[in-house]
Amino acid sequence: MSVEKIVEQALQDGYLTLAMEAEIGLICDNALQLSNEDYMALDRLMHALLTGEVLREDKTS
Repeated sequence: MSVEKIVEQALQDGYLTLAMEAEIGLICDNALQLSNEDYMALDRLMHALLTGEVLREDKTS
């Protein structure tokens, strides 16, 4: 799955799961260079997390 698709799913669901977060991390770690679309998606995700539009799954749950 792409960064864009994961971000769209998180925005739709209203939360970012640990699996989604891990997949984004793997994509970013393995990419030689992220696309502009990926950077824009990550920016949207960060904004949504900061404003509370998307909640991050608690690791202790």
